[in-house]
Amino acid sequence: MVPLLLHHLGRDTFGLYAALTSVVGYFGLLTFGSALTVPRYVADHAARGDSGALGEFFSTYFALHLAIGAVGLLIGVGVAPLLEARLVVPDALRGAVAPAWRLVVAAWALGLAAGLFQSLLTGLGEVHLANLANAVRTAFNLAVAAAVVWSGGDLQHLLLGFLGAGLVASAALYLLIRSRHPEIRVSLARARMATLRVTLRPASYYFLMQVAALVVMGTDNIVIGVFLGVSQVTAYAVAFQLWTVTLAILWMGVDALQPFFTRWDTTGDREKLREAYLRSTKVAFAGAVLAAIVIAAFGRQAIGVWVGRDLAVDRRVLWVFCGMLLTATPIHTASLVLAALGKHRPAAIGGVLEAALNLALSVALVRPFGVLGVALGTLLSGVVTNAWVAPLAAARALDIPVTTYVRRALLPAGLPALLGAALLGGR
Repeated sequence: MVPLLLHHLGRDTFGLYAALTSVVGYFGLLTFGSALTVPRYVADHAARGDSGALGEFFSTYFALHLAIGAVGLLIGVGVAPLLEARLVVPDALRGAVAPAWRLVVAAWALGLAAGLFQSLLTGLGEVHLANLANAVRTAFNLAVAAAVVWSGGDLQHLLLGFLGAGLVASAALYLLIRSRHPEIRVSLARARMATLRVTLRPASYYFLMQVAALVVMGTDNIVIGVFLGVSQVTAYAVAFQLWTVTLAILWMGVDALQPFFTRWDTTGDREKLREAYLRSTKVAFAGAVLAAIVIAAFGRQAIGVWVGRDLAVDRRVLWVFCGMLLTATPIHTASLVLAALGKHRPAAIGGVLEAALNLALSVALVRPFGVLGVALGTLLSGVVTNAWVAPLAAARALDIPVTTYVRRALLPAGLPALLGAALLGGR
């Protein structure tokens, strides 16, 4: 969708769109870590065969998400003037900031239900259906974007289309769950404050992990938009999108294991749990090494084919993103297994430290180094914090010696990584 929107909207308008969607990502904090809480508890209830407790738990979080959507809409209306004042945009776009922002917030609110239903499917072990639903949502958004482009619509028409797509996706997922799992009774009348109180403490650490992920993944575009202007966001956003798509592919298999990590822990199958963690880390990290080599060597050419050669992306920025691939992948796998076991406190604390350092370094480096400084701030913050905190905590939780973790999960891709770095350095 990036080349489609970039060429239709133009560099400045696309930069505004990327900045606004980065800001609304922070509204996900209102869900207080439910993206990890819901799959964890759904998987635990499903492993115990307790459909009554499962229905009550999910009804509670469904009611919570409806309330969160309403609160988010109110906050969004209040934030609009601040965005108009703080974002550096061309005068021709100044009047479009507030209307576009309100539509972005409304689309986020409608998308909450779809995300919650996908979390339920994930927790039930039906990851294939959750992924398929996400793929259909993405294809639907692409179709909406194409229809807007072909009809000559502007940014407002595009966002209205995404708003409608979110409503359709949420309704379709609800009907899918009703048809596949009639035993799970979901109603607002079954929501219980006691359920929220029981899950509040573990959810608070999931929330910290969510905060860290949002800051690390969503701050850069905002920092660039505030300090350098939204026109500078576009090139970085395209490189960032290449990075996130690569991560999504690398993490696909690992994410599918989350409910099974919980299930094996609940049933006491520790050996299968340890073996799955080591193997998934090895495969994901090897994929990250391969992806980093390819992007370092051919990333600029790939972006040129993708969005057009008139958009220049700094080679050094791509190299930094390659380093971020290598650090983010072991962090993600370790954090995922810790979240599945309910032992995610160290990863949450490490993530908060990473997020705070990321923001501080990005703001400090954006003036002297520009876009490259923002990317370096993201890489360095991960290297000195969660790149070692989360894997060590996961190894300790699963009784895996650190030497075993390094030898079985990381070293198999070590030689190719060194060889690739040597060849690229020779170029």
